[in-house]
Amino acid sequence: MMEIPRHNTVNAWNERGQACEVALADERPLTVYVNDQEVVTLMTSGAYPEALAIGYLRNQRLQRCLDDMAAIEKEEAEEKTTIRVITRTPQKPLGELRALCGCGVGSTSSLACGNLPPFVPAEQKRFSRDALAALLAHIEKYEADDRKMGAVHTCALADQQSGEIIYFVEDVSRHNAVDTISGLMWKAGVSGESHVFYTTGRLTSEIALKIARMGIPVIVSRSMPSKAGCILAEKLNMTMIGRARQQQYLLFGNSRGFKNEP
Repeated sequence: MMEIPRHNTVNAWNERGQACEVALADERPLTVYVNDQEVVTLMTSGAYPEALAIGYLRNQRLQRCLDDMAAIEKEEAEEKTTIRVITRTPQKPLGELRALCGCGVGSTSSLACGNLPPFVPAEQKRFSRDALAALLAHIEKYEADDRKMGAVHTCALADQQSGEIIYFVEDVSRHNAVDTISGLMWKAGVSGESHVFYTTGRLTSEIALKIARMGIPVIVSRSMPSKAGCILAEKLNMTMIGRARQQQYLLFGNSRGFKNEP
């Protein structure tokens, strides 16, 4: 499942002084309401606004039950998109948070694992070196827009056994891309177990915590984890793979969740 991020073509000049057209990733504000209360404004490429909105609410623990959402209304204006989540039960005041597309957009704290139990990967369902290679090969085919435009982060949900991609999202914010996949999973009733999460972004504690809340035991990134991200992975028994390239990777967290031999 792939949705192309919005982009604009602008005029530029190359190193030889020649005029050329360059595709740049678009970003526009997405404001999320719960009933009549404004919760957050995110800067996003806008490929899946509904999924991003409910994924954000899910990962921030502002909405815990999908069945409590009576409706999700979208309003498109020239300069922005608005998503309003209508709930069946009255909501307590949620406060307001305005977040830009950079790092640390409104995530809850690093090592606050709360009541998340450590993952216990089944021996027969361990993520393998062959599945990692297959996942990276699939990502290569999907990432045409990342190479064309730059300035976007890629995230994907894949099958842990085959490496086949289930959801693929690109956005100007890695947090937005993570939350969007969370929303897509929530809407479709897809559980995190037996899946692996791929991202091009850094594996900070905030990103790892969001993915843990989605119930996904394995994270792969072509970037590196932070120290706090590694500590969180160890606490939650997550398998974390950084600097992932074909035939190259670094393994952190729960090494027992990864089958290193062919």
